[in-house]
Amino acid sequence: MESTRFTRRSFIKLTTEATGGLLVSMSLPSLAAANTSGSDFTPNAWLRISPDGTTHFSLSKAEMGQGVMTSLAMLIAEELDVDLASLKVEFAPVSPEYKDPEFGLQMTGGSSSVRTSYEPLRRAGAVTRDILISAAAKKWQVPKAQCYTEKGVIFDRKSSSSLKYSDLASIAANIPIPENVAIKGKSQFKIIGTNPRRLDNQDKISGKAVFGVDIEREDCLVAVVIRNSFGRKIASFDSKAATKLPGVVAVFEISTGVAVVADHYWNAQKASQAISIDWKVSKDIPSETAGIFKHFEKDFSESGHSFLYRGNIEKASEANKDSSGTFLQAEYKIPYMAHATMEPGNATAHVQRDRCDVWAPTQAPELAHVLATEVTGLPREKVHIHTTFLGGGFGRRLAQDYVIEAVEISKKLGKPVRMQMSREDDIKHDIYRPGGLHRLEASISHSGILETWQHKIVGPSILAQVAPQWAGAMLPEWAPQFVKKLARWGIETFYDISDNDPTSVEGTHEDNYSIAHQKVDYVLSDPGVPIGFWRSVGHSYTGFVVESFIDEVAHKLKQDPYSYRRDLLKSQPRRLNVLDLAAKKASWGKNKDIYQGIAQTLAFGSYTAQVVDVKVIDGEVKVTRVVCAIDCGSVIHPDNVIAQIEGSIIFALSAALKDAITFKDGQVEQSNFHDYRLLRSNETPEIDVILVDSNEDPQGVGEPGVPPLAPALANALFAATGRRQRELPLKFN
Repeated sequence: MESTRFTRRSFIKLTTEATGGLLVSMSLPSLAAANTSGSDFTPNAWLRISPDGTTHFSLSKAEMGQGVMTSLAMLIAEELDVDLASLKVEFAPVSPEYKDPEFGLQMTGGSSSVRTSYEPLRRAGAVTRDILISAAAKKWQVPKAQCYTEKGVIFDRKSSSSLKYSDLASIAANIPIPENVAIKGKSQFKIIGTNPRRLDNQDKISGKAVFGVDIEREDCLVAVVIRNSFGRKIASFDSKAATKLPGVVAVFEISTGVAVVADHYWNAQKASQAISIDWKVSKDIPSETAGIFKHFEKDFSESGHSFLYRGNIEKASEANKDSSGTFLQAEYKIPYMAHATMEPGNATAHVQRDRCDVWAPTQAPELAHVLATEVTGLPREKVHIHTTFLGGGFGRRLAQDYVIEAVEISKKLGKPVRMQMSREDDIKHDIYRPGGLHRLEASISHSGILETWQHKIVGPSILAQVAPQWAGAMLPEWAPQFVKKLARWGIETFYDISDNDPTSVEGTHEDNYSIAHQKVDYVLSDPGVPIGFWRSVGHSYTGFVVESFIDEVAHKLKQDPYSYRRDLLKSQPRRLNVLDLAAKKASWGKNKDIYQGIAQTLAFGSYTAQVVDVKVIDGEVKVTRVVCAIDCGSVIHPDNVIAQIEGSIIFALSAALKDAITFKDGQVEQSNFHDYRLLRSNETPEIDVILVDSNEDPQGVGEPGVPPLAPALANALFAATGRRQRELPLKFN
């Protein structure tokens, strides 16, 4: 048992609801909490025990298929000692209590949900259970040690008396908060580490689960938007023909383009095709793919910002030259990528004179709330965000463009409106994974030691684009609107994000291979394409670059890629362990008919290694198997972790093998799944996942499976074809 100290001010508050239920608020460490003083506190999640015996858990995270609804509920159920299936999980409203402690916003991202909630939610359950036991002991007039709990019921060991948790609400509300409460040790777990049925399964199977596209409001209109793109804007439009079509209610301009509103989606879609538009093409930014990468190429001459400088690169390089050392150079090209979530962008808004309601599949409800407040001009307490299930997120739903559009349109009409993107809209107007160029140099001494490693990255900054929009949301709720707007203006005007954007270089400068002299530089180069967070963010491309180039070094030295990595990871036991596990499971190097590639990364706190097998069948190369070992700390729901890794691998295979986003005349060329293809079932290889048994705190699992895949595959293709590939997507022949 582990002893944890609690105080009334810093952690928990009990009240009795008007209905007689017991309300428990739990404070998680967060930005807001760190700024409180005195008796103030900032809870992050709410647990409510109703008089009817139902235990309600208000989920502050978005459920987008990653299983967090079940994983976080398991933490509460474990320590509270209730059946997981008896918990009623509800999506939390927007409130400062629910800010993510890592981001200072109420949002879901960065594979942080379990990591940031693991200890606080367990403690909350343990404290609540302890209070309920004290209440029962008080009611029975027996020693507290004489009582125990089982599945939401408290028993008296001597008399066999029992009370449900709900029977004790009024007494428990007056019990002093205990300052030291024991939480379970690993050997005592009954729920954590098991594989219960996911709590959202039944509703999804039966069709009861409500996604954004399922929202129906009385007299709700449907809107589609003809959008500006990064390279062209609407100069003028003629909607006369469109307004005469059946069901069309209105056509008007909004901040992102032209909204077409009708009684049904298809009528709005048909009317949008009847609008004549005069486009103004920008001459200030490159509007073709080739021009964008020329923009990157030009900026390589800039010195940029150094994120890592270890040892003495210049001196070591000169020494290698004098000793006839070997020098390697390579340039890697990273394309823009779309998210292609299963559910295209949508939001439903109803703006009234004194109230605004928004129903949206969003990863950042607090950001949606701030932006909806700005658009409507209403007080924040009059704006309500209702989070639905998400049909995939992958970072796309951190952007709130679809919410802003719905609110603007509803405000104009004063009626409920669902803004609905088509698949074509979703791909052509995504917030893309940034493209970029990477140049690497390495020097090897005459004795075969990798002495220097230099990595220079040129590309746009995600934070430079999103920080202005996020600025207002990260201020305290009491901050006036003009202060939030001023913060946004200040970031846009004065803040040089190029020195402060770790997402552009993550995975390149953390402790990794033992190389004495290392340098990582980043040059901000933004051609104007809208970008945002994409599954595994910077790791998604730095993993490909770093793990491909280390393979090039091993090949130059005529060493086995796996053994060479082992030599450079002797001081990194967790990296080395997953590398060994993956290689062993994949029978590395033992089957001469199989060509293999290997890679390892550290992302979102988790250590991951993958081996990809490819075969040459009838002259064609085919991916046949992926083995993945992951050390993500303690595992809450093993089957869910495996599912997340399998999904990550399939997601990464699509990105590595299929299509990228390209541009022509200021527009995205791809429009649907015929030209932005995803991996199909018959193309999916066998996937084996190994979970490391660990006593460390849980880490991320939704994204760490992505970064090692592309380099492991590229390295396998090199083994099969003898051709090194430094550009995504990869080519088989």
